[in-house]
Amino acid sequence: MKRLRRNDVIHERQSEFSPILFDVLFGLLIFLGIDSFLGLRDAAHVAFYLASMAVILHWWLKYKAADDAYGLEVNGSTLDLLFGICEIALLQMAMLSAAQADYATAIAYFAMPLVLESVWAVLWRFFGTWRHSSAKRARYLEQELDYTIFLNLGTAFALGVIIVLSPLMTVSDLILSFVLAYFIYIALTHRYEIIDVKLL
Repeated sequence: MKRLRRNDVIHERQSEFSPILFDVLFGLLIFLGIDSFLGLRDAAHVAFYLASMAVILHWWLKYKAADDAYGLEVNGSTLDLLFGICEIALLQMAMLSAAQADYATAIAYFAMPLVLESVWAVLWRFFGTWRHSSAKRARYLEQELDYTIFLNLGTAFALGVIIVLSPLMTVSDLILSFVLAYFIYIALTHRYEIIDVKLL
């Protein structure tokens, strides 16, 4: 008698380990971020830290939207899991730097997950197989991956320029530049449907 395999009897969507894990990790990241509010020093520090929390929330929304879009294709991927854990670890390092008012280091850590996600998107764009998707859905997913690569690398480059120029900038200019660059990125991810949040 032929040995039954897991995929023969268990629908792939029942495997929800990856989304649950990331929800828990982001929940911990947000909780630890809120817990650090007591150690903030001045108005500039509070502004940067609030912007950092907004970045973390944006990443969580991106993960939720990506799970809806790519879930059937990537949830069982070990590589996807490793990329996600590395990105969350970098975001945690960014929050730790933000809590210590080490603004340039925090910005560098916020740029790194953008580059890492771009590498993930390139791998799925050129080597991914869309076994569970129609041709139209596969074309949409590839389009979203193209947008992700373009927007992430562009934002990472902008943050890199801010880091290079940071010794020449005042603290307020540094924070304002970071907020402006990242919130343009947030607006563009909404425009190109990388996050799926309706304004009304």
